[in-house]
Formats: sequence, C-alpha cells, structure tokens
Amino acid sequence: MAFISSSLDLDSAPEPDSRLVLDQLIGEGTYGEVYSARYSGERVAVKILENIAENIEEIQVEFRILRDLCHHPNLPLFYGVYLRRAPVMEQDQLWFVLEMCSGGSVTDLVQGLIKHKEGLMEHQIA
Repeated sequence: MAFISSSLDLDSAPEPDSRLVLDQLIGEGTYGEVYSARYSGERVAVKILENIAENIEEIQVEFRILRDLCHHPNLPLFYGVYLRRAPVMEQDQLWFVLEMCSGGSVTDLVQGLIKHKEGLMEHQIA
C-alpha cells in the first residue's frame, strides 16, 4: 500500500498521490491531526504530522512502534508513510497511513467507559 522501511528515511518517502484522498478531520493531538481517508477506495486513517524537524525524535519512536507492532491484535495496521513536500521544508507534512478503527479514538473509548462507570479488563488493555 504505502511506504514502510526499516528506518524513517524522509528522503525516500514518496509523495501522497491521487489514490490517497482525505475526507474529514476526526481527531487532533499534540503533534498533528487525524483524518478519515480513502486509499484506492479502502477506508483508512491518516495522521498528518507537522513541525517534523522539531519533533523528529518522537516521530521516529512512533514510526518504529507502528512498524514493529502493527500486527499486534490490539493495534491498528500500519500501512506506511508519505511525505508531502512543501516549497519551504519547515512546512513539510509527514502522513502515517493506518487502519481505520471503528469506535472513535482511545480518548472517546475511555470517556464513554467513565460516563457509564465501566472499566477495561486487563485482557482488553494488553
């Protein structure tokens, strides 16, 4: 599907192409935004990271975790990474393409459990 290498090599990361179409914003975090999207017609989530140079250590760690643990049954599949190059390098965007999970974000899940005075069992967390 997308590009996955043994290390995050921004120079060889491809540009997102017409097969990857962003739909709507579904979440925001410390380092970027998450969009629902379509990749060749398949529903996916795309996490768009900005300020790459400022956050490269955290981005490298996240990349390695997604790459190494993407086949864990409790984590979304990681399809790969794209780099949207801007005229000014500081405005480049790194796109992580992931399996779209139903049920919302982890924050949504936890807030729903708290609202209903429920918790997660250990086997659900592990």
